[in-house]
Amino acid sequence: GGRPVRIIGVIQDITDRQRAEQSRSESEARFRELADLLPQMVFEVTPDLRITYANGQACTEFGLTEPELSAGVSILTFIDPSQHDRMLSTARKQLDQVPVEPQEYTAVRKDGSAFPVISHAAPIMKGVRFAGWRGVIFDITERKKVEEELRESRRFLQDIADHIPGVIFQFYARSNGEMGLSYLSGYSNEIFGVSADLPDAFERFLE
Repeated sequence: GGRPVRIIGVIQDITDRQRAEQSRSESEARFRELADLLPQMVFEVTPDLRITYANGQACTEFGLTEPELSAGVSILTFIDPSQHDRMLSTARKQLDQVPVEPQEYTAVRKDGSAFPVISHAAPIMKGVRFAGWRGVIFDITERKKVEEELRESRRFLQDIADHIPGVIFQFYARSNGEMGLSYLSGYSNEIFGVSADLPDAFERFLE
């Protein structure tokens, strides 16, 4: 009474699934090995922006530790708070498949020091499921220094030109016949009554 007399079951061959999982694991391992060789910062985050992977350069630059990665620290922790809304807005645009340019942010290390970066990121899709973002961060500190040095150099040369008692000018002539002024020093207004910001400055200068 009540004793089972037979058992009915189903045996499913999961060889293909195991092979697919193994192939995916090997592919992810290759990606991470390659990422650790790069001088740029590579990261992966969940849909709520928790960091699940950071390559060696990112860990070194930001001072990230394994326990912090395991705890799922937010990538927003390493971005200037004034730029959080813009980062979230960019993420939403990407999900809506709106094209976005690489974004410039002020990154913040654990010690509080800041440095300029450009972030390139794209959604991670697993089949039809959105799984987060993967991206690369470039430290543009040196580029910013060069840009500032160029601006300072231009300001210095402009100051010299504006105090020379004469007119310094530079004009261009393009292959389509277009001609114009690309530079006109400050004294041009005093001597010729022509200001460089006038739309017809070139024609008036020739007169």
